[in-house]
Amino acid sequence: MIPPLAIGRGLPSIGKKRRKHEEDDLQITVASFLEQNFPKGSCVVWYAVPNGSKREKKQNKKGQWYSPEGAKLKRMGVRAGVADIIIHWKANDGNTDYTASLALELKAELGKLSPEQKEWAQEWMSVGGIYSICRTLEAVQEELEFNGLKLKARVM
Repeated sequence: MIPPLAIGRGLPSIGKKRRKHEEDDLQITVASFLEQNFPKGSCVVWYAVPNGSKREKKQNKKGQWYSPEGAKLKRMGVRAGVADIIIHWKANDGNTDYTASLALELKAELGKLSPEQKEWAQEWMSVGGIYSICRTLEAVQEELEFNGLKLKARVM
C-alpha cells in the first residue's frame, strides 16, 4: 500500500515571497507523487525544469547589477518561462502510437503567469504539446488521468 501524500502547507498566500514558498512546496509534493506513480523504468519520463531559483547578483565597474550564473545559464540555452515539470509518455490514438508531452506549470492560489510563461505556453502548444496550469496536487492528478495516464497512487 502506498502512503497518502502531503499536500503542502495549505497556508493562505501573503505576498510574492509566500507564493514562491507555496509553489516550491507544491512542486516538491508533485515530484513525490510522480516518483511514486512513474518510477525509473516505467513507460513515463518526467523531469523538473529548475528555472525559477534566485541567482547571486554582482555589481560591475559601471555599478550595474548582473548575475554571472544567470548569464551563463542563458548562454547554455536556459529559457525564461519554461514550465515547471515536463512529462512524456507513449500514447495511442486508436491507429497510431506516438509520444505525448505534457507541460505542468505549478502556481500558488493567487499566482499568475508571467509574459514569458504565456509566450512559452503558446510555443509548446503550437508544436502539439499539452499545457496545464495546476494549483493543487488534485489538479495534477486530474490532468494526468484526463490525458490517459494510469496512476498507481492517488490523492485521497
